[in-house]
Amino acid sequence: MVVPTSDQTEASISTVVGHATGQYLSKELANGISVGVGWGATLKVCMQSLVQQDIEKLTVVSLLGGLTHATADNPSAVAWRLADLYGTNLYQITAPIFVPESGMAKALWQLKDFRQLGERARDVDIALLSVGNISEEASIFRRGILDFSEMTSLRKAGAVGDVLCHFVDAEGRIVDHPVNHRVMAISPTAIRDVPKVIISSGGQSKARIIRAGVAATNASVLITDISAAEAILELDPIAKKPPTKKSSGTGKSASNEVS
Repeated sequence: MVVPTSDQTEASISTVVGHATGQYLSKELANGISVGVGWGATLKVCMQSLVQQDIEKLTVVSLLGGLTHATADNPSAVAWRLADLYGTNLYQITAPIFVPESGMAKALWQLKDFRQLGERARDVDIALLSVGNISEEASIFRRGILDFSEMTSLRKAGAVGDVLCHFVDAEGRIVDHPVNHRVMAISPTAIRDVPKVIISSGGQSKARIIRAGVAATNASVLITDISAAEAILELDPIAKKPPTKKSSGTGKSASNEVS
């Protein structure tokens, strides 16, 4: 789905694409389904644009850890908005998005509750996420979740942006970088078999990471704006497919995925 945008500011694109996503998701929701949710300004608008309706036994799974300084686009807040609107339960990763050491991430992913949440994430009917590029304007850097100093080393590792806070290259492969071993979020490869993966993101500057996100997750639905769509069509074809190996998150499996 491609939507027109008259203003190319990030806020305007997030608003237009997010609204279109909310309208689309409202039509896809049904009794008894489960939805995995990412984060970001676009998805915040999406949740504000949902149509109120009676849906029974909906399950919501947050696909990322949280932030100590919560705002409306905090991962848990975005997922909670969906759960609250339809009066259902929310399953969430009760840990920071990034922990200080890879060993800590591995230990957390071995906990029973986190293993079960990873299984829930793999089994959702719909996964809804956005993507971010590597720039000073990207939420993950602008909000101090990662230091600006990480941008240079991530680019050197081949990353073009993040998908569920996992940094990937232009072909959608998770890059070998310490940040990817510290992340508490469901891996993009873990949702490749989800029946419907929706990527909602726009802006010409995000063309490469949007396409990489589609490749990484095997997304079947892309909701974006005209400028991003045109830029994506101008990119060279992806030469290789990303790995299809699935995992519940990172931690123990991260070293396997990026090796």
